[in-house]
Amino acid sequence: MPVLIAGGGERVTLRQVARYADVANFGPTSPSGGAASLEDVRRNCAALYDHTRTLGRPYESMLRSYMVWAIVAAHPDAVEDKVKRVAPLISPAGREGMFTGTPGEMVTYYRGLVDAGMQYFIVAVNENDHETAELLGTQVIPRFATNT
Repeated sequence: MPVLIAGGGERVTLRQVARYADVANFGPTSPSGGAASLEDVRRNCAALYDHTRTLGRPYESMLRSYMVWAIVAAHPDAVEDKVKRVAPLISPAGREGMFTGTPGEMVTYYRGLVDAGMQYFIVAVNENDHETAELLGTQVIPRFATNT
């Protein structure tokens, strides 16, 4: 069974990830290590790389994932209104570092994360936010599947 460990503590948590886990999960929230910026993600990946080398484990043997809550609206002028409606339905921890924007902005956001070292994404969507799920499925994910 694959083991996923979330966190970004560079000295302890990422050393444990390098030793025991199959997946290193990062994210902008405190429980997932507080990797809110691309620089945070790069720094965590570099620390993880150093730990895997020290332990004699191939860095490439570990999947690097990123988890974030998202609220996506089809048009820029609809994002703010939708955030006001949907964000209160999400826990305070989920709102920490939450992505909000259009599908195009989300593609740009994820491309930056890929460039910083992420390989896999976990997107949390409020159960009543059908539009975000639909936009992810029709306008965001296909941009990565076809690499366009």
